[in-house]
Amino acid sequence: MKLEIDLSDSAFLVDAIFDRMKAEKMVVPMPGRVEPYTAKEIMEATDVSVSTLDRMTDAGVLHRCGVIRQRLFTAESVEAWYQSRGGASE
Repeated sequence: MKLEIDLSDSAFLVDAIFDRMKAEKMVVPMPGRVEPYTAKEIMEATDVSVSTLDRMTDAGVLHRCGVIRQRLFTAESVEAWYQSRGGASE
């Protein structure tokens, strides 16, 4: 049996279901951020330049996502670098 439910128009319903699932211990929250960071977010938070981000990518410190024309960096690599320089995680 396959059941599909489209909840795209019912954000409040999705939140209610998710809250109930958390209460029933059916959901395990993922630690940290999942979506990638943009270059702008990193530059604003850490005061580094685009060329510094490029050098860090070339050195293997930051890992880019496979997106053309936009600098997106994996959350794991950004958070690991930020913590290694003494920053606190979100």
